[in-house]
Amino acid sequence: MVDEFCMGKQGLLITYDPFFKMIFNLEDYYHYGKQEFDTGRDLNLLQEYIYIPLDISLDNFHKNTHNEIKELDAWLCFLSSDNLEDMLRILEAYPDFIALYKEIMEFQAKPEELIGMFSEALEIMDLNTTRYMIEEQAKEIEEQKEALDKQAKENEMLRAELEKLKSKIV
Repeated sequence: MVDEFCMGKQGLLITYDPFFKMIFNLEDYYHYGKQEFDTGRDLNLLQEYIYIPLDISLDNFHKNTHNEIKELDAWLCFLSSDNLEDMLRILEAYPDFIALYKEIMEFQAKPEELIGMFSEALEIMDLNTTRYMIEEQAKEIEEQKEALDKQAKENEMLRAELEKLKSKIV
């Protein structure tokens, strides 16, 4: 189901709030839902959700010390824990996380690099937004030019018709 999120059909809500421990079963931390109609009609709407309380998933990770770590659990713990023992368990089970962990550690040592990357990303987004706006304005100008050309041709035809009518009257 997480793979479908990339297709844009689902919303993902991740929280870290102790309040949810009171209302959810502590064994269940991955909640999937969608809207349905009482008529049974399937309209294929965009309202599908995945709700993950990170604090509950982290508690389950800590309770599950003897079983194999699932990749989803590893990701959720990786995103929510700052405990070195948790990271060692994850890195041992999933060596692919080592590069990510190293990168995060480098950002902790040099936060200006992360800020620089964020600034660069914002700059790219601004540039893309500017390009998009220019493209939209160009389309609008082209549409207006076509409308003006059409209007000019109509005016020319009406002038020619008016000249014909004037020549018939005189």
